[in-house]
Amino acid sequence: ILLGLGGSGKQSLARFAAFLSGFDVVQIQAGPSYGYNEFKAELAQLYMKTGVGNKQIVFLLADWQVSDDRFLMCINDLLSNGSVPDMFTDDERTNIINQVRHEVRQTGLPDSPDYCWRFFLSRVRENLRPVLCFSPTGDAFR
Repeated sequence: ILLGLGGSGKQSLARFAAFLSGFDVVQIQAGPSYGYNEFKAELAQLYMKTGVGNKQIVFLLADWQVSDDRFLMCINDLLSNGSVPDMFTDDERTNIINQVRHEVRQTGLPDSPDYCWRFFLSRVRENLRPVLCFSPTGDAFR
């Protein structure tokens, strides 16, 4: 979490730190019709890129982009246990498990669905870094 008044360089600092660490930066393009479902779909894409694709990504979220408090609930779930409830359907989850199964075998772990899912989530936790840039003034912070 980066706190500071508007224009103090929070996003620039986050982008610079990501560059120094070799992470790509992803920021949502929130518009008037951007809601919780779009946010969750974008977060699911980030899970795929980091968990299956093994890419290192900083997910940058500014206070003005949080149009629904459930956005923050998803970030909280990500930070607390690495998994957002109901993000993937059963078919999508099976597809993810099948995509990481070979890599799970290479680590010497059993390639059961449970181990594959845990492997996927551990990769997400390892590769996805949410960064919140908030201003201490205004209602969004409170």
